[in-house]
Formats: sequence, C-alpha cells, structure tokens
Amino acid sequence: MLKLFHPMPAQRKRRTTTRHSHRRSNDPEYEDLIQETTNSIAQGVYPSYTQAAAATKIPKSTLLGRARNRHSSWQEASAQRQLLTLEEEGILLDWCALHASLGNPWTPEDLRAQAELISGKQVGSSWHKKFERRHPKIDAYKATSLDPKRANHFNRGIVMDFFDKWESLNDKHGGIPPEHIWNWDEKGIQMGGGRGKDSQKHYFLKSSKHRYLMKDDNLELVTILECVSAAGSIVPPSFCLQNGPYPDVRKKIQVHEWGSLYMSESGWTDSVNAERWLDTNFIPWAKEQRVDNTKPIVLFMDGHETHETLNMKRTVYKYLESENIEVVLFCFPSKTTHKLQPLDVGIFHQVQRHWQADCSKGQKVRRKINQYTVIPAYVHATRKAMDKETIAKAFKNTGIFPANRDIFTNDDFAPSRATSAYANVPDSYPLELRSSSPFVPSDAESDSDYEQESDGSMMDASADDSVQPESETDNPSTPSSQPRSGLLSSLSSIDNKIAHSTRSSTPYLQNFSMSPPKGVSLEEDKHLTPDECLTELRSLRQQLTGAYRALTFTATQLNAANAHCTSIRQELDDTRSQLQNATKKRERGSNKIKARFVTLRELQDIFDQQDLEQQEREQADAEKSRRKEETNAQTARRVADDAANGKFLGRLSSYKKDDLRALALALGLADQGDKKEITARIEAKFGNAPELKTNERYKGLFDLVRRRKIVQETREIVDEETDSEGESEYYMTPTPPVPQPGPSNMNRGPGSFALGQPAYLNNAAFYQQHPFYPPIMQPRFNPEHAPNQQHGYMGHPYTYHQHYSYSN
Repeated sequence: MLKLFHPMPAQRKRRTTTRHSHRRSNDPEYEDLIQETTNSIAQGVYPSYTQAAAATKIPKSTLLGRARNRHSSWQEASAQRQLLTLEEEGILLDWCALHASLGNPWTPEDLRAQAELISGKQVGSSWHKKFERRHPKIDAYKATSLDPKRANHFNRGIVMDFFDKWESLNDKHGGIPPEHIWNWDEKGIQMGGGRGKDSQKHYFLKSSKHRYLMKDDNLELVTILECVSAAGSIVPPSFCLQNGPYPDVRKKIQVHEWGSLYMSESGWTDSVNAERWLDTNFIPWAKEQRVDNTKPIVLFMDGHETHETLNMKRTVYKYLESENIEVVLFCFPSKTTHKLQPLDVGIFHQVQRHWQADCSKGQKVRRKINQYTVIPAYVHATRKAMDKETIAKAFKNTGIFPANRDIFTNDDFAPSRATSAYANVPDSYPLELRSSSPFVPSDAESDSDYEQESDGSMMDASADDSVQPESETDNPSTPSSQPRSGLLSSLSSIDNKIAHSTRSSTPYLQNFSMSPPKGVSLEEDKHLTPDECLTELRSLRQQLTGAYRALTFTATQLNAANAHCTSIRQELDDTRSQLQNATKKRERGSNKIKARFVTLRELQDIFDQQDLEQQEREQADAEKSRRKEETNAQTARRVADDAANGKFLGRLSSYKKDDLRALALALGLADQGDKKEITARIEAKFGNAPELKTNERYKGLFDLVRRRKIVQETREIVDEETDSEGESEYYMTPTPPVPQPGPSNMNRGPGSFALGQPAYLNNAAFYQQHPFYPPIMQPRFNPEHAPNQQHGYMGHPYTYHQHYSYSN
C-alpha cells in the first residue's frame, strides 16, 4: 500500500522590521530629524522618499504625510488641546529660565500661576508635569543657597577689577611662578562631624520604617588654618582650639605633618593667632618653596579684619627689610570667595566630606574625638582630599593660575542682575522698536506725522486680476527672474506700510482661515488640465489675499505690542532706579568691596606713616588708661574710707553711685551693679532691719525735719556774717563734685566738712546739735592763702563757684 507523504508546509518567515532609533513622536530630536529629512528631499539630497526613509530610519508614510500636509507634528497636533499655544509656552519657558538664572527660581506653584495669568483660565494641579514633558530642557531640582550679598558683589565690574590688579602684578614681574602663588583661609569643623546631612548613601531594607545613622553630638568648634599653592604644595595645617588643656600629640602624629596650635575663647582664630601663623608658619615655609628669589610671594586671602592688622603688615615688612623677601598680601573682593577662592571652590568641600566619613567610621568603633585626638584624626582623614591635581584644578577654575579672566561666563554673573537698576528680560523679549522714523535734523518742517506714499489699492485687489510679469529673461529658472504679480509685490512691501503703526485701524478679524492648502505631489500636477490649473490658480489667489490681510493685521498688532513693551520696559527701568536709590546703603569711598593689596613694596611708605600714627595713639591710650587706673584707685580708697567712718545724710535719690557703694559696704552689702540695683539692696536692708534707722551713721537718711532745720540755721549763720563783715567768708554750694581723699582724718560722708572750715564746725558739740547735710559751707578762694588751701573740700582743689540757691 502506497503511503502518500504530504510535505510539511514551510514555516512562514517571521517578518522583521527595522528597529527605529526614534519611535516617540513627542521626542524633539525625532521631530528635528523629520524636518531635516524633508528639507533634504526638497533640495535633492535624496532622489526618492524610499531612499530617504531607508537612510534615516523614518517611515516613508511619515515623510509623505508631512510633505503633503496630511498630518502635522505631535507638538502642533497637541497644541490645539493645550491651554497655551506653542508660542506662549515658549515665552513662559524663557521667563522661567530667566528667573532661575537670577537666583529666584520658580516653584511648580509659581509656574502654574504664570500660566493662569497668560491664559486667563484655571490650571490643573498636574499641569506643570505635562509642561515638563513637553519641554525637557527644564526639570525640578533642589537649589543651593546663595547669600544675596554674594550674588550682588559677584558682578562683572568687581571681578574684572580683581583680575586687572592681579594681571598687573603678574605682568609687572614677568609672570609669577605657581610655587609663589598661595591661598590661605580658615575652616571650621565640629569634633562630632557636625549636624549636616551626610552625602554618603547607606543600605536599608525597603520595608524599614526608620533609617538612622549614629552621630557624635560633640559640636565643639575647631578652626583649621589651611594654605595651598598653585603648584600643589600644602603648608602643614595649624589648629585653634577652645581654651582648655593643651594636648600633647607628639606620639600620635609626626611633627612635620602639622604646624602650630593656638587657643581662644570661642575656638575661632583672632588677629594674634593670624599674626603668629604668618610669622612662624607661612613665610618660613613659602621661603623654602621659592624657585626665583626675584619674584614676590603672593598670598591670596579673604578680607577679614584679622587679616589686615598693622601687626600683619609689620611682619611682612620686617622680612622685606631684613631678608629682602617680598610678601604680597592680596585680599579678594568682599563676598566673592565662593567663586574666586581656590580653597572654597574645589578643596574644602572634599575635606568636609572626608572628615564626616572619618567621624562616622569612628562612631562605629566608639572612638571619641576630643581635644587630644582631633588633630591627628583630621590630618589622617583629610590629606587624601588635598592632592596636587585637585589643588591645581581649583586654581584653574578660579582663573588665578593660569590667569584667565574669561573663566566666568554671563551665567556666573547672572545672579548679580537681580539687584540691578535695569529691568531683566529674556532674550526673546521684543527688541526696542521705534514707533516713528529716527529723528534726522533738517531745515524742512512738516505738520504731518507720517506721509504714506502708497494708496494701498492692493488691499482690494480682486481674485480675477490677471498676473502680469514685470520682466522676462532668458533664464526662467533664476529665482530673481520669476514673474511677480502685484499681490506678491504688495506682500514684499508690508514692512514699509506698517513699520510705523502703533495702533491698528484694521477691524478685529475673527475666524481667519489659516489652514494650509491641500498638498499635491508633482506627479499629480502633471495630470491636471488647463482649466483645472486655472481654477487652482484662482483659488490660490483668494487664499493669498486672505493671508495678506491677516498678515497685515498681525504685523500691525505686533508692532504696537513691541512699542508698548519698549515703553513699559523704560518705565520699569526708571522705577527700579528710583527704588534702588531710595533703599541702597551709602558705600561711597569704601575700599572693602573691591580687591586690594594689603602689603606691597610700593605701599611701605604709607605703612610707615600709619605705623607712626598708630604708635602715637597707643601711647596716648596707655597714658589715658594709667590715669583712669589712678582715678579708680583713689575712688576705691575714698569709698572704703567712707564705708568705714562716714556719716550718711540726705535722700538716697540724691546719692551718686560711689556714695551708694560706700553705704552698701557699710551695711555689709555687695556694691556691684548699677545705681538702681544697689539702691534696691539698701532699701531692702533698712526694711528688714528698721533699728538701723536710729543709728547715728544712718538716721540722717530719714529725719527730714532735722535736715530742714539745718538748712535754716546755716542760712542764718551766712546772713549774720554778711551783715557784720560786708561779705561772708563762707557761702553755700550745691552737692560738691566727687571728693578726693585729703589729709583730713575726720569722719567724712556725703555732706560732711573737710579741714579748713571755721573752728566751731570742727567742734564735737556742734556735730551733735547739727547732723550735717547739704548745703555745706565752702571758704572763698583767697590768693594769699592759696598754698594752705590747696586741698579744699575733702582734698578737692578750690575753684571759683557760682552762687546757688538751695532748695530742700
């Protein structure tokens, strides 16, 4: 039996398609490739759409559809459904980028608010995400903080002035080698690593609710003095610790690995520490690194007040005079070190990162960082971050070495424009467009604002008008020799007709038919009959006439908008200038803002004069301090004498502070504080011990009747002596100045008498009858008795007094 074997059907070969590199229709690069390909087909680069599709991996149907206007790009198609048009979104994007460059970036809420202002419609809460997808140029990031003062000071004028001075010094010496160019700055660290977030990532389970990292809570401050050269050399770091025990680190670190150790109350360096570091650390180290003894050593530093003291200058000029070593101290402009200082730009960030990592490792093994361990821990952890390549790159990125003032671009200076007196607008902002012709002086006068030469008859041109060529040539293929209709001539002169209009007289045209004509290939045009061609031509004329009218109206409105934009921008400039003049600080004559030389060979004469004046001021201050100390000592002796032996009379409100101190000491109270505090303690003492009010030393403070009687009796004594002798030998004065200790050893207190008074006033019986209280009796000055009257009241020299009337 014959068996028939049917062959197995051949398996159909799986169709493979070429994988396109661009498949997303909303990809801007994909759209740019389509436009480039269609232009290449039109220019004859590709003979056919098939070859173009094969070369660019774009489907042939896509290229044909674009060529025949059967479909548009994804952006154009979606624009009809968007809240803003493509042009409006482009402007919104430009303003967003401008604010970001000025240091005032928009948040998603700000972006949505601006979209609502432009569209006049409410924007959804997720609209900004779709905007980001349509414009991949922008994205949301976390911003870095920038001090407004730093943004303001880092402007082109100040930075260029810095480079002018640096290049002038460099050129003067024929180029300063990198071994002579140094940068010095202080860096503060915390022994526990600080509370800042650690940039290092760590592994956790995704299900973990808490993700902790143990950190030491020791926030004690330590200041490190770091100095590096453009050649990559490093001065051994010096340290400043808070006052405390002096650590001995000789067994934990080698001597050449660190410099000096200073102490201060806060842990920050002061002028004394800076002067010692310059004299004992930097200059000896930099002197050994020199490669050319004829070139100066330049030390770049910030303009802190501790860096510009006279002692710093004395140290520099001392080396210049004794060893002919010129050290130039060059200060950066104020608030610009975040861009100009190499240590801040590319080194300290790496140092901080290594220090925090070392602190985290030490926490795992419970290694305690304190005054005894911080110095070796810092040196061992951070030296790897300060290699020669990193240091050289930092000097290069700041433009110091090699000198390059073009290292900074407009984007670097953009934040300074935020405080400018001129308005900031994006590049797409309309240019200043004149609303009239430029003024040209002429003898001719005219009352007309503008004379239009054309009557604009083409605006009413009929679609049936024939097209007459202006000229014919033998080469019809040349573009300039093509026939030109009256309509096309009018289109070419649109700018001449509307360039001076600021308000359109054309009525608002609605529902323009701006859709493009139907696309037809060249092969289809070959099959058209003459009548069909004529019909097509008339249709195109009608469309062109409508397009002309729409274009004229649009151009008029555009020019009007440009004119208004120009005017409002000028108004904004004037307003910002007025605001800035009203609010800015007066900084005239200040030299702290710009870069400056602290020491220079040419500035030594000025320093010598300043040093001489400073020495005179120091001597005057020393003499003033000596006199003040003597006065304080005399006052202290008088207060102690009054507290031990004096009588206290009168109201407490009339007492001076030294008298209150004496009374407080007599009562066994503390004499510290101001008058109010001392008075409160005295009153509390008398309130708690009322028996003191009857004490002979203190009862004069409370017996008001006796005080008034004393005043009356004293006046009677003065009147009697005046009547008998013509002029009293004594007269009343108000409470005298603070008395000084004299030769008298009698009891003295506020209102008591000194030697030289009448004899009856020194009588004990008189004291018992009359507890003394101001006014007091002062003997008049007698030149004949001047040698015997030199001490006067309680040792105070006699002077001429005016007569005062006393009132209790």
